[in-house]
Amino acid sequence: MRPESIKKFDILYLASLAVGVINTLLNMDSIQLQADGMSLSPLTLWVITGLTYAISLLLWYFISRRASTVAKWILVVLTLLGLIGLPAFFAGPIDLNKMLGIVTTVLSVVAVFYLFKPDARAWFAGDEVDDPDTLNQTFD
Repeated sequence: MRPESIKKFDILYLASLAVGVINTLLNMDSIQLQADGMSLSPLTLWVITGLTYAISLLLWYFISRRASTVAKWILVVLTLLGLIGLPAFFAGPIDLNKMLGIVTTVLSVVAVFYLFKPDARAWFAGDEVDDPDTLNQTFD
């Protein structure tokens, strides 16, 4: 049985992906203009975008359903790398694109936080998580 922290991770991480997809779809024209500068065809851009979200879903699957510590740490590293660009969100006026980017980032960071709660750590270690209250006393 998956612990409560992993269930919260699911909701937050999948919500961050959903907001990210919405943001991508709303800004595809702008993204396409930037891709034109790099000589990327629209098909290539869509393939790259699809692969990016497919990798994100694979990470979610291996973390949430398979308790993969490797996938967890890959997500942690990717999330930290994503935070490098956070100051750019606050440069200039904040528009819908930036707001959705901030929401996506906050949801991702909070989701990753839940991967380090005591019940999630025990679950990744392969321990059976039956009673969260007992588990919290063990790790306090």
